Amino acid sequence: MIAGLKKERGAIMSRFISSGPLAGAAMCLGLMLIPLGNVQATATATEVEARVSAAVSNFKKRVQNADEYLKAARAVLVIPHPQSLSGGPWIEGALRVGTRTAAYYKMQLSAASLQVGPRPDYLFLFFTEDEVNRFRSTSDWIAGVDTGITFMEIGVGAGLSPDTLKSLHAVAGFALDQTGVRAGWSARGAKFAKFRPW
Repeated sequence: MIAGLKKERGAIMSRFISSGPLAGAAMCLGLMLIPLGNVQATATATEVEARVSAAVSNFKKRVQNADEYLKAARAVLVIPHPQSLSGGPWIEGALRVGTRTAAYYKMQLSAASLQVGPRPDYLFLFFTEDEVNRFRSTSDWIAGVDTGITFMEIGVGAGLSPDTLKSLHAVAGFALDQTGVRAGWSARGAKFAKFRPW
């Protein structure tokens, strides 16, 4: 049984890469990043909360073992797809601890990703308190640089137990649209910063 788990872990690790670009990534957010600057919020807190809740519901509907993953996570960063492109290269969401919003965050998109189809919902599950604290104490947290991330793909690692997922990296990332988890994506290099909705 132990040998089987090691084999499964090795296969998964070969596909989920945190320190280098994901092979064949169609949405690598680490390229041609546009500076965040002093951007202004484009949505009210009520609007952000509604979109975040919808994204979490979609996650539960589309991802196997979603409820178990959420239960195992110490916090979840949810960046829902925007209702329009008026926000430019960044989109807004929230960090939730349980069902409570702890803070609001914006995610910077690359110039390249702005040209790649509809934007998905992004969810990042933090499995340790240390990683949650590191994220919250860093002014401009960079995915895959400030910490390792398991980028989940469609058809790869489906049905992993929470313990197996946690053993890969302290953070797991998902990109979902209305059909399910996206393939060939990466958020390595994407920046996140706090903002205040109006």
